[in-house]
Amino acid sequence: MQQFIAKKFNIPALKGISAKTIEEHIKLYEGYVKNLNLIHEIVENSSNPEYARREAYRRQGFEFGGMRNHEYYFSAFEGGPAALPIDSSLYKKIIAEGSILDRRIEIFKNLATTRGVGWAMLGYDKHTDRLIQYWVDEQHMGHLPILLLKL
Repeated sequence: MQQFIAKKFNIPALKGISAKTIEEHIKLYEGYVKNLNLIHEIVENSSNPEYARREAYRRQGFEFGGMRNHEYYFSAFEGGPAALPIDSSLYKKIIAEGSILDRRIEIFKNLATTRGVGWAMLGYDKHTDRLIQYWVDEQHMGHLPILLLKL
């Protein structure tokens, strides 16, 4: 089995987020990577009891979500703050929807201050061709699957 490897991030000092906060989130991220690898060891070992393997699968989405969400999050901080380029697809989509970038950012910041554990996310709904801002309470929710099965 190929192991997941924790990425290293080059995050400068940030305005509004302390170095201590970043450090604590890096530790959380590294824990998600470690636990995801442990889960794979459990589910791939057929000598483990079936219930143990299924419970590990149940936990996998949480660990995977924590890993990937933090990778997106930290990657955005590398190199420090930068303006959204006006020739980017995201900027063009915001403007095409009739929004003003500063107003969209203000709304997103408000969403990000929602009380509780979770993630403020910006997504794209291909059915309506719209950007959508939403809150995800738990990191194993909100990922779009390529295959879905419910029995």
